Amino acid sequence: MKVSTTSTSTATLAVPYTCRCAFCGATIQGEEKITAEGHAFTGGYATQSQGEMMKLSASLRAGASMPFELEYAEKRLEHYRQIVSSGKLKAFLETGKKRKEDYFQVDPNSPLGNYLLHGPNKTQLQAGNDKTRMSAYPYNWKVFDKKTAVKCPACGKPQPWCEDMDGESAGTKAFFLGAAVCMLGLIPFMAGLTLPKELRLLALIPFALWVASSVLFYKAMRKKQLARLAALPWNADDLPRFDEGFLAAQKARWQQAKDMGMMP
Repeated sequence: MKVSTTSTSTATLAVPYTCRCAFCGATIQGEEKITAEGHAFTGGYATQSQGEMMKLSASLRAGASMPFELEYAEKRLEHYRQIVSSGKLKAFLETGKKRKEDYFQVDPNSPLGNYLLHGPNKTQLQAGNDKTRMSAYPYNWKVFDKKTAVKCPACGKPQPWCEDMDGESAGTKAFFLGAAVCMLGLIPFMAGLTLPKELRLLALIPFALWVASSVLFYKAMRKKQLARLAALPWNADDLPRFDEGFLAAQKARWQQAKDMGMMP
């Protein structure tokens, strides 16, 4: 059995942002927490001194990754702002059709693309996740749930940009509703109905109903969901904007550390 030792460190940067409530216009203050991972590896079991050096190395690598993670967050938010302001989000909500050209894309030849595709000292999981992040779903900024959704402190309403856009919940509900239809179709057979040999294929009808009804339920629920979302007040000026002063000061500190040889 091959043994190796891994040390992992995580750096977190809380970036303040300001947005405007889409419903009442009140100002909302928030923070976007950006995380970066750093790893150090060695073959075999690490000694105590090696372990300490690996922890330091992993911490430095996490810090070195943070500028790229911030750049990704900035570009991802700006892309989403453009999707909203250009009417592309509204078009998606009205038609339900995803457009390939709307997707967020990272240039593989850019420094950010090189970091995501070829960054050093990544675990297999991290490398896979970073490769996936080269392209991202265009019709939301990030994924929120009931706990993380941003609510207006004045009117209490969650903001439109926190809504679920992918229709996964509708698909799950449709699956189980279709299963219920299938069970209803199976009742005669569970009650002891026996078909003649030449008609035994009819026993597959409940399962065909499962598939067909699931599709119909999904289309109906998805159409209703998209109509509700399309009716929300969408305005690019309401979206979060990172604090420019904070960003400038943070980037200046990173540049200073780089000039002093403390960051690659």
